[in-house]
This record gives sequence, structure tokens and C-alpha cells, in this order.
Amino acid sequence: MISEQTRIINLKQSLKLIPYRVDSVYFGMALDEVLFELTQETSNGYIRLSSFSEKSVTVGYFQKYKKEYQNQYVDITRRVTGGGLVEHNNDLILSLLFKYNNQKNVSFYYEIIHNAIFFALQAIGYNSSIYKKNRKSSASKESLCFSNPVQYDILVDNKKIVGGAMSRKKGAFLYQGSLQFVKLSDNKSVIKFQNILLSFLAEELNFDISGINDYSKQIKKADMLSVQKYQNGDWIRKYR
Repeated sequence: MISEQTRIINLKQSLKLIPYRVDSVYFGMALDEVLFELTQETSNGYIRLSSFSEKSVTVGYFQKYKKEYQNQYVDITRRVTGGGLVEHNNDLILSLLFKYNNQKNVSFYYEIIHNAIFFALQAIGYNSSIYKKNRKSSASKESLCFSNPVQYDILVDNKKIVGGAMSRKKGAFLYQGSLQFVKLSDNKSVIKFQNILLSFLAEELNFDISGINDYSKQIKKADMLSVQKYQNGDWIRKYR
């Protein structure tokens, strides 16, 4: 499946697999930021699947915060990645962090990551398709992320079920994706999907993926960051 072009531009790099977790949206965003900073500082990347413990909402980094959000949503925070508002309700979150090749734009990686998700969904029985039309997203400023697909998003019955947002900083790449309406009944199902997904991602982006031995320091740092930043109104209402 991997193309020669992908092989040429990506030297093999190590990714550490974080075990599947269920956390608050605030902690989830905080842990991704902690891992993003580590990816900038070290040669390792990270990958993890997670879910949020409560129905929640994230807004894109540059998205304007509307006053009515505080009445509509209880658990809401701002991402470090772009895009529009995402409602999280039993969705599966994919966080992928790695060193990127600065000769390639974000759409190159978006396509590869979504191809991997597409094939993993096909492998567990989802008759999905990839949205091919190249049009600009309206989600970056105002709209619901899942109201309109953009190029390389994944659909089932013409309904968007997978979308993602990205950020690049100091040579590191962060992808945060939401898999909506994907029914994985228990942890075993999550692990099965995860293993298939890891196989495709390892092939497509030339990753060497292995389990992480200890990330207690990152957990402690994320605990503090979740309160200090992601529950902080100044961060949540950064753009109004």
C-alpha cells in the first residue's frame, strides 16, 4: 500500500503507543499538548486512541467563541489544532504526533492518515468512502466540523464520520481526529481496530510503533495543564 514517494520522504521514526484511555475533554486536550511538546523536543512521536468521559465540545484554535456556547454546552474547551466545532458524544479520538517533512503540506499527511483510517474501518466491516472533492472548508471560523466534509474526510452513506484537525510546530506534527458513529462495543473492539489502524499507519508513514513503558510524568503534567489552561476561560474564549 505504501507508495515509493512516501518511502523516499520519510525515514523510519519511532512512535510510542499510549494505551486507550477514557478521560475528561480537558485532560485529553492537555495530554495531547504535553505529548506535542515532547515530540518537538525529542526524536519520538506518539499515537493514542481515547474517548471522553462526558459529552463535550471542542472548538478549533482560531474559531470565534460565541456567548451561546456557555448555555448550549457544559464541557467545552479550545483545541491547539484548527478546524471547527466538534461535538464529542461517544466518538473515538485519534491523536497522532510525529516529526514531519517540511517539504510536504498538511493535506499530504491528512490524506495518508485518512487512508489508513479508511482501510482500518473497511477491515472491521464499515462500507466507507473517502470524500474526493477539493473545496475549502467553511469550518475554520464558524461552523460545525461535521456539517460539511472536506477533501479526504471519510463518509458512510454520504454522512461524514471521520474528520480531523492539525497543527505543526518546531518540526512536530499533531493530528487530532474524531471518529463519529463508529460503534466499537467494548475495549476488545477498540484494541482490534487499533491494531489494524497501527498496521496501516506504520506502513503508510514508515513508523516503528512500540508500547510505552512509563508516562507517569506526562500524566502529572497533563493533570496540571488541564486545570490551568483547558478549563481556563481566557483560553476557551481566546477568540471572541
